[in-house]
Amino acid sequence: MSNNIQYSIVIPSFNEEGSVIILLEKIRSIFLSKVQASEFEIVFVDDGSTDNSYFLVENWMHNTKMQMTLIRFRTNRG
Repeated sequence: MSNNIQYSIVIPSFNEEGSVIILLEKIRSIFLSKVQASEFEIVFVDDGSTDNSYFLVENWMHNTKMQMTLIRFRTNRG
């Protein structure tokens, strides 16, 4: 990750496979219209999802080359 990061967007998630990619695309679009990609990061926290949310986000991260940190809890922590 870069030392230029000015913004960190933290996304907590639990079973959001139907909407998480839409959210990530909107965040990416808004931020890229205002700042350079090196100036922000997305921190995705999967709170024990039982659906494919984490894997969808992981795939999206690799495809878009966004600066991201993925955190995955095995069980829901509330």
